[in-house]
Amino acid sequence: MLLRFVSLFFAFLTGYLELTPFLMLFFINMQWNAVFEIVLYTLVAFFVIVPIANEHMYWELDAYVAKECAALAATDPDMTDPDVCQTLQEWRYCGFSVMIGLIAIIIILTSYFIDNQCRRSFIDKRLIEEFQRRRERDLSRQKKDREDLLLSIFPKSVAQDLLNRQLLKDSSSSGVDSGSLRDINAQKTVARMHQNVTILFTGECLFLLLPPLFLSPNALLYERHSIF
Repeated sequence: MLLRFVSLFFAFLTGYLELTPFLMLFFINMQWNAVFEIVLYTLVAFFVIVPIANEHMYWELDAYVAKECAALAATDPDMTDPDVCQTLQEWRYCGFSVMIGLIAIIIILTSYFIDNQCRRSFIDKRLIEEFQRRRERDLSRQKKDREDLLLSIFPKSVAQDLLNRQLLKDSSSSGVDSGSLRDINAQKTVARMHQNVTILFTGECLFLLLPPLFLSPNALLYERHSIF
């Protein structure tokens, strides 16, 4: 951006009103190859078409400058040295051409860097959007996996109740009941606290000594049932 303002200030310092068509290229974001074509056609118009149309050929510049100096000497009595007049006129025409060429190069370089910056910004924006969509898909898939896990562990009614509680929690941003166990990753209630509950651990004596190979499944179930 600083290069653009410097180029614009440099164009104003030239003082040539003929260069005002260049100024539009500083405010229009275009591809640098399109700007290159516009500048190329402008240079062709300045350096080829305009001199041919006005009969100011570069190979006839000395004769044209001498004619202008003679006309200037006739109107200005202070202009007594024709060599000085001719040198000033030659510098005027050459300086104008050099100035146009420099501004054209600056415009092309500025457009090239700005176009590359815009392309990188566009690519970065698309990458960020793609990462966000991928993250949303991953979150949706993880949510579905957690729901399937709850449905596979708990009964359907309990799992549905847990899912409904989580939906209410997400919508109202309220905390869960105290005394409940929560999954650290999923942040969901996976168990509830029950009061006055007795857990009985039982075992079967000499169960491994039973001949399972000689018992059918029904007979094995019957033996276990008879033990209890």
